[in-house]
Amino acid sequence: MRSAALSLLGITVLLLFLSHTFFFPAPAAAPVVHPKVSLLHGGHIPPEPDHRTKTKAPPSASPAAASAAGTPAAADSRSTPPTVGATGTGAPGLGGHGPFGPESVAPYMPHGQEDRRCVPRREQALPSRPLNLTVPADSAEWPINCASFDGAAELCAAVKTAAVRREVRREVMVGVANSNVQGQLAKWIEANRRAGISNMLIVAIDERLPQWLESQKVACWPRPDKALGSHKISAQKFKFVRSFLTVGASVLMTDIDVVYLQNPFDHLWRDADIEGTTDGWDDGSAYGWLEQLDDPSLGAYGRFRPAMRITAWNSEAEHAWNSGLWYAAATHASLRLMTILAYRMEHEPNTWDQAAFGEEVARPARDGHHAAGIVKRALSYWCFANSKTVFRRLRAEAGSTHRPVVVHANYHQPKQPRMDAVYDRWHLGQADALGRFSTEPTAVVPAPELEVNSLHSINDGFVSGSDTRNALAAVKGGGCRPQPSLHGVRVSVAVLPVKACAPADAVCSAASDVAVRRGSSPPELLLLVVGSSEAEPARLFLQSASAAGVKNVLVACDGLVAALQGQGVTVVDASSDVPADASAASRVARLRWALVRRLVEHGYGVLSAAAPTHFVSDPFDALYRDADVEAMTVGYNHVIDDPSMGVHALLPRLAHRGVRAAPLLRDADGGERKARAPHGGAARHRRLGGSGARRRGGRRQRV
Repeated sequence: MRSAALSLLGITVLLLFLSHTFFFPAPAAAPVVHPKVSLLHGGHIPPEPDHRTKTKAPPSASPAAASAAGTPAAADSRSTPPTVGATGTGAPGLGGHGPFGPESVAPYMPHGQEDRRCVPRREQALPSRPLNLTVPADSAEWPINCASFDGAAELCAAVKTAAVRREVRREVMVGVANSNVQGQLAKWIEANRRAGISNMLIVAIDERLPQWLESQKVACWPRPDKALGSHKISAQKFKFVRSFLTVGASVLMTDIDVVYLQNPFDHLWRDADIEGTTDGWDDGSAYGWLEQLDDPSLGAYGRFRPAMRITAWNSEAEHAWNSGLWYAAATHASLRLMTILAYRMEHEPNTWDQAAFGEEVARPARDGHHAAGIVKRALSYWCFANSKTVFRRLRAEAGSTHRPVVVHANYHQPKQPRMDAVYDRWHLGQADALGRFSTEPTAVVPAPELEVNSLHSINDGFVSGSDTRNALAAVKGGGCRPQPSLHGVRVSVAVLPVKACAPADAVCSAASDVAVRRGSSPPELLLLVVGSSEAEPARLFLQSASAAGVKNVLVACDGLVAALQGQGVTVVDASSDVPADASAASRVARLRWALVRRLVEHGYGVLSAAAPTHFVSDPFDALYRDADVEAMTVGYNHVIDDPSMGVHALLPRLAHRGVRAAPLLRDADGGERKARAPHGGAARHRRLGGSGARRRGGRRQRV
């Protein structure tokens, strides 16, 4: 028996190797491209970390405490990029590490500023744009469009039945189920009622379930469907949510492997189109972190680039947004998102709904793949908790009084024992209920360490969604000019009106003269901000812009006016605009963003480019103008594999990851955007395919 099992294992490994070798061979004579994971560690793969020592550390230990306990500090888990050359200024030809030296990236923070207060504190939030609701909040007509599609009348009736049971109308909790899960559904309904949830609605996809739901006094929308299997059923949810949004109902979409302990509607922020739950277990894995890419082949100046890792948003967090639990406000942006996802589920039968959801939530518009333009928020992983957070961290805190809003049993198989333990712990008050799993480890490993030796080529293939290699095809098909939407969505932006400049504002006055040269509406300009050491790169920049036919160029200088005059462009001395507290190293960056903000506030679209940029053609011809920010960036699906979660549940232990490397956006994550990053940024973005610049429009709204 043992020899047979070993033989079967050997055959499985051989088949995996052969399938990867013969079906996905490396192209002949292709240039060598090192995988991202090796670039994170200076071109080599570090040894596998010893996870055994980490399971002994308390889950909330500080790096110092972890070190004292024999556990490597998580903040130092990345390999330090090797020193290259002498320390320099980062300017071309001066040696050093270029603009992004090894010290430019903050470490992964495993426990950071964890906030377990689950009630939204809206007075502390930064201002955000008003949501563009499909039905105005003060409209007396609701629901709407009750005869616009098949089943609309029945849906409107069901929504009225469910939503009227809650003081705040127009939002419902929606699950998709058939009669095969009736037992689990019964306990889900009972737990919901204990949590004070009354506005439940089930999309019943077989003919038997509606009668049972009626006996339980639960609202129902019958949508018979022959889909079988959890993933096939789950893939239907996007078209269902699109229908809810069409009639004007906001939706908390939920799987039924979820145990509600409090009413989730009391814990939503309602400042975003999509509020999603995360598969993360600490601040880094839940909300993202910066890490350093290191490609020594690019030399001392170009080798280091910071990358923003956006992680476990349960479904793919560019990724890891969980498609099993999320809230969609009834806005036009949410409706566009559901349209794109429903299209993809229909036309990509092998795409996992979890992967597609995360891709569309996190990745920018690119080429013909127009994005929905949503504002998103990541909900607290301590409040909208996954089962890894609960059973690896919360379980270890003896005497903890923290009560999550909800626990999603998404990391474990079988699910029911975990759900029972959560139910018993908080609904029945059995303080030791989580102790049923006391033999399991209680520590978590930082995400960068889990990545070190994972089987990317196999695991990533299980969860990848859209083809991320279609940029070259788009260029061949239509050059760098904007492509039509693949999904039939259209996004427009509302811009600020042009304001008159103050008499003493030389930069604004110059901008008003420059922007009209293109004759566009709203007015746009190319902004170059340079310091005293960038005379030669600036001259090359201006020569290429002139050759490309770009006439609306404004140069703002910090002490370099004389050297650039006579280039046929408008040059203005902006030294007095440098913030008073700016250090010598940050003067140009601080000046750039100060000017961008001022020009945007005055109603000008700004294409901001750094001096080491060469224009081959007019970049304004390649802009889509369907997003607040259009920038150079890249992203992809990626898997984090935590073997300690058990081999019996491969997919639940995989948390999706993504990376965006933006070489020319050194300052793009600073200021207000950086402050909002942990809980979702408000800016809609698009990846530019061919321009090394970035465009920033006014504080724009999608309509």
